[in-house]
Amino acid sequence: MADTETNTDGKPETTGDGKSEPTGLERKIYQQMEYYFGDHNLTRDRFLQGEIKKDDGWVPLETLVKFNRLKALSDDFEVICAALQKSPNQLMEVSEDKTKVRRLPSKSLPKNTEQWRSENKARTVYCKGFGQDDSLDDIQEFFQDKGKVETVFMRRNENKDFKGSVFATFSSLDDAKKFVEAEGVQYKGEDVKKMFKNEYFNMKLEEKKKRKEEEKRKLEEETEQQEKKKEEEKQKDVEYTKGCILHFSGAPDDTVREEVSKVFQTFGDVKWIDFNKGDTQGTVRFASPGAAEAAAQVADGKVTLKGAELSCRVMEGEEEKTHWLQVYENQSKVRQQKKKMKFGQGRGRGRGRGRGRGRGRGGHDRNTTFQGKKTRLDSDGEGSDGETQQKMEDTTSAAKRPHEDSGKDEEPAKKHLKTEGD
Repeated sequence: MADTETNTDGKPETTGDGKSEPTGLERKIYQQMEYYFGDHNLTRDRFLQGEIKKDDGWVPLETLVKFNRLKALSDDFEVICAALQKSPNQLMEVSEDKTKVRRLPSKSLPKNTEQWRSENKARTVYCKGFGQDDSLDDIQEFFQDKGKVETVFMRRNENKDFKGSVFATFSSLDDAKKFVEAEGVQYKGEDVKKMFKNEYFNMKLEEKKKRKEEEKRKLEEETEQQEKKKEEEKQKDVEYTKGCILHFSGAPDDTVREEVSKVFQTFGDVKWIDFNKGDTQGTVRFASPGAAEAAAQVADGKVTLKGAELSCRVMEGEEEKTHWLQVYENQSKVRQQKKKMKFGQGRGRGRGRGRGRGRGRGGHDRNTTFQGKKTRLDSDGEGSDGETQQKMEDTTSAAKRPHEDSGKDEEPAKKHLKTEGD
C-alpha cells in the first residue's frame, strides 16, 4: 500500500460526499487509534480504562501522543483529528477544540466475559508466511483487502524476535471464514498458511502429545540399552570358581532342606543349598569344585534321597555364569539391607536383639547355609529368599528405578564374586 493515494491528475481522491480519501499515513493513524479504543485492547488496557473514567470517556491527545506507535506516526493534533474524521469505521469522535478524542458512547464496550473471549477467539485466525524482518505496517497492509480486521498480534519468541506468524482477529466470523477458506492467498509471492486459532491450538496440543510420547519411547529405549549394557558388563567382568554348583532334580515333594544337606554332605563341604519344601529340584554349592563333580558321578549320576533317585549334573557355561550372577546380586542386596537396618536401629536396640540368638539351631552344620524362608546368613553375606529377602528386593528395586536414577547409587568397588576359599 502506498503512503498516499491520488487520482490521475495528482490531486487527492474524494468520496461521494466531497471528502477526500484518507492518505496512507491517515489510514495508519486511524487504524492505530481504533486499535487503542477497540474491543480487543480496551477491555484489557487498565491505563486507558482509568483515563476514560476521568472525563466522560474523553482522553487528551496530549496523553495519547506519548504512546510509542502513535508518536512514531504523528504527534500533530490536527493530522490525527483529520485522520479520525476520515475513518469509515466511525468508532471515534473528536472534541470541538480538537484536543481530545473518545470512543462513541453509542458503541459501548463489551464486558470481558468468558463468552465474549470465546467468541473473540472464534473470529481469530492464525496466519504464517511473513518474514522475520516484516513490520506491523507490512502485515496490516497485507490484511487491508482481506476483510475487516480488528487487531493483528505479531507472535514473538523468548528473545522477542518476530516468528513470522500472527493472530489476526476479524470483526465478524464470516470475514474470518472467507479468509481461511480462500485459495491462493500469497504474501510476497509465497503461499501463506492459515487456520482458525482454535484449530491451531488443537494442532499444537496434538504435536506436543506426540512429542512427549516420542521422548518417552526414546527414554525407555535408552534406559533399556543402558541396562542391557550394564548386564553385559557384569557378565563380562564377573569372576567365579567354576565347577562348584550341582543341580539336582527328582526330589520327593515332602523333602526338606536338612534332608538334602545330609545327603550331599557326604560328598564334600556344602556351603549353600537353594531349596524349599515342596520343590522337586534345587542347587547345591560346594566349597570346592571337585565335590560337585564327585556327587554328579556317584551311582552313574544318581543320588538316592528318601528312596528316590536324584538326577545330578554340574552347572557349566552360561548357566553357571548366570547362577553366579544371581548369587552376586543376592549378596549385594543383603549387604545393602544390613546397612539400612543398622542405620535405623539406633543405640540401645542391639541388646534385645542379641538375646536368644542361636536358639533352635541345634543339629545343623554351622558351615552350611540354606536358602529359603528360614535361612541363616553365613559369613559370606548371602541371604534368604523369604520375607526378609522380599522386603530387601522391594527396597532395592525401588531405589534403582531407571527413570529416577540420580546417579549417586554406589555399586561395589569390584565385581569379584568371593567364594569360601577366597
